[in-house]
Amino acid sequence: MVQVVDKAVVPERKSSPRRTLIVLVTAIAAFLVSCLAVLLAEIIRRKEQDPLDGARLALLRRSLKSSSL
Repeated sequence: MVQVVDKAVVPERKSSPRRTLIVLVTAIAAFLVSCLAVLLAEIIRRKEQDPLDGARLALLRRSLKSSSL
């Protein structure tokens, strides 16, 4: 047996989720993460050009490759 308590009523406006807010926050977060990735890539590139730091990075990469196998 099914009893209808209240009839369904279409709301006047949508309460949540706020799509505009979600899109804006996601876009800002993606922009910041991409800026961080570019800055890190530039820092690594500059470190590789320095003879002392370049040797250290090469050693680090070799040790990481051998430990992952």
